[in-house]
This record gives sequence, structure tokens and C-alpha cells, in this order.
Amino acid sequence: MRRGTRWLIAAAAVALLGGCNVGYIARGAYEEARILWNRKPIPQVIANPELAPEVRNRLETVLAVRDFARDQLGLTVGGAAGVAHVVEILLQELRAAMSLCGRPTLASIDKSVLWNHTAF
Repeated sequence: MRRGTRWLIAAAAVALLGGCNVGYIARGAYEEARILWNRKPIPQVIANPELAPEVRNRLETVLAVRDFARDQLGLTVGGAAGVAHVVEILLQELRAAMSLCGRPTLASIDKSVLWNHTAF
């Protein structure tokens, strides 16, 4: 994963949680990004002959729900447009969270707003 993408995801997590505990939130964002980057398309997982039948059934249900959301409700499901929309929302939230923390730029986030996980 590119460094810029990691930073964007970490910054988005800060925005979503609206707190000033950047270190804690950045770590959570990193772990979430790791999960997302290692994901596989559902059809690829379903094609695995060793997949447990109950997992296959659940994943097929997910695909059916996604198709319903797209076809019947007109929701954006996946694709670049959906991602761009979510990124825009996250950037707006990031700006708001940084403002609430008194940090006008990413460079202004320093150790004073970082969470020391070793203290707990």
C-alpha cells in the first residue's frame, strides 16, 4: 500500500471519530487498511471449492443484497464513483475534526495530541 493512501485512511479515521487522539486512531486506521488491502472479491472466495457451505451461503446472500441495493434502490455499489464519494465525505470530516482539535494542517499534528498506548 502506498504511503499516501495509508495517511489518507489514517486521517479519515481521525475525522470519523472526531477526537484528538491521533495515535490511537491512526493505528486503528492502519489495521483497517490492512484488512481492506488484503480482501478478495466475493465471487473469487465463493469459487473456492474448500469454502464451508455455510460461509458460501452467507456470501451469496451478501451478493444478493448488494444486487438489490443497486437494482431496486438505486444505490451506488462499489466502483470509482462510490469510492470518490466516500473519500470526499471523509475529507470533510477530517477537516472538521482537525478544526475541533485546533490543528489547521496535518503538519500541525504533533505529540501533544497523540495517545500513548503504553500508558495503559
